Amino acid sequence: MTGAETEALDVRIKGRIQGVGFRPFIYRLASRYKIKGWVNNQTSHVKIHIEGSKESNRLFVRDIRLKAPPVSSIDSLETSAAPFQKYRDFSIIPSVDSSDSVTEISPDIALCKECLEDIKSGSRRKDYAFTNCTNCG
Repeated sequence: MTGAETEALDVRIKGRIQGVGFRPFIYRLASRYKIKGWVNNQTSHVKIHIEGSKESNRLFVRDIRLKAPPVSSIDSLETSAAPFQKYRDFSIIPSVDSSDSVTEISPDIALCKECLEDIKSGSRRKDYAFTNCTNCG
C-alpha cells in the first residue's frame, strides 16, 4: 500500500491501557477501518503500527480516544510517520520489555452491568462466581 492517499504511522499510547482489553479494542478498531499493521504492549506503553488511507488512519486515531475501553485512561497519544512494511492484515503481536518504566495497572473494578446481567441470565455462566471482563476487571 503506497501512494498519495495512504500513509504509515506509529502510534504510542501511555496511561491505564494494559489489563483493560486495550489491544483487542485496537484490533477491532483496525478491522473496522481496514487498517493493516500490528499492536503490542511495551513496558511503559502500547505501540501500534498502522498502514491505511489517510482518512482511515485519522478516524482510527480519533476513535482510540473516543471509544477506548471504559476502565482505560489515555494520558498521552503520539503519532509519527513510519515506513511502509506492506502488512497483509492487522495483528496483536507479543509484548516487549522495552524499558524500566512500568505502565499504570488498573484497580479492581466493580462488576459491570453486562457481566451482572450475564451472571443472572440463563447463560452458560449463570451463577459463575469468577466472571470478569475487560470492562469491569
